[in-house]
Amino acid sequence: LNVSPPSTNLHLEDCLGLTEIPANTFNQCHWLKGIYLPSSITSIVNSAFADCTGLQTIIMPVSLTRLGTYAFSNCTALESIKIPVIDSYGNNDLSEGTFSGCSNLKTVYLPIVNHWSIGKNAFYDCVSLETVYFGGSSKDNVSIISEGNEKFDAANWICNASW
Repeated sequence: LNVSPPSTNLHLEDCLGLTEIPANTFNQCHWLKGIYLPSSITSIVNSAFADCTGLQTIIMPVSLTRLGTYAFSNCTALESIKIPVIDSYGNNDLSEGTFSGCSNLKTVYLPIVNHWSIGKNAFYDCVSLETVYFGGSSKDNVSIISEGNEKFDAANWICNASW
């Protein structure tokens, strides 16, 4: 008998000793609807939440310093994502394939930093992507590897945005 758990949220806010979500930890947890991470999290490793097709909400803490490759790939119910500043120097490298296959992702929020680097296929197959809200004054502060990020690059960029 193969019974799936009901769609639910994962509240880890009180797990303050938790600093990392290891690779593949929640991979293919189709029942997962929302993730609320504690302020102690510094790393979400490769494919940690990949193929969580029911995932709609991700609340990432500002303490985050690493988003691994394909961390949220194929989260097809995800419509919006707010990415925190990744390092204390004001730079951010979004890893290869981080949000690839998030076919319903419409909106991305990027805070102001000195420089953003968007890795290969970070937003591959994000066919619904329409708007990028950027805290910086110019898209020139964002280096986008073109391979697999065409829709992200072509989105409507709203600079000097706040939220």
